[in-house]
Amino acid sequence: WKIPSSPDEVFELLTPKNARLLRDTRFENLATLFTQATAQLCQIVETPYTIYFDQALNCVRVLTRIVPFLLERGDLGANDPNVELLCWGERDGDDYGTAFDGDDETETTSLSRSARRNNLRRSSAR
Repeated sequence: WKIPSSPDEVFELLTPKNARLLRDTRFENLATLFTQATAQLCQIVETPYTIYFDQALNCVRVLTRIVPFLLERGDLGANDPNVELLCWGERDGDDYGTAFDGDDETETTSLSRSARRNNLRRSSAR
């Protein structure tokens, strides 16, 4: 995230063909890229120093490139369960392909739950 890159570089590295191939055959890798970019942005929001702004810009560029391909299947009428689980559901480790088993005692997380938790922490600290 620290290496400065232009929008053109990001879009050349992540071609539509490669993004779709990742989504369809190696979803875990695309999900890791998504969650890492999002985590970096959340961390930068928590510590908003100007030295991190280039990193934030790189994260936004990567997300701008991959999110349309994550949501592409939803445009066809049926939501992709992997994307639903990635953004809104609970997951256990890298288990993106199956639904969460409520009896499992493993700590779970979701992007939406993490964001809500961070917002609550910030509001209670004020």
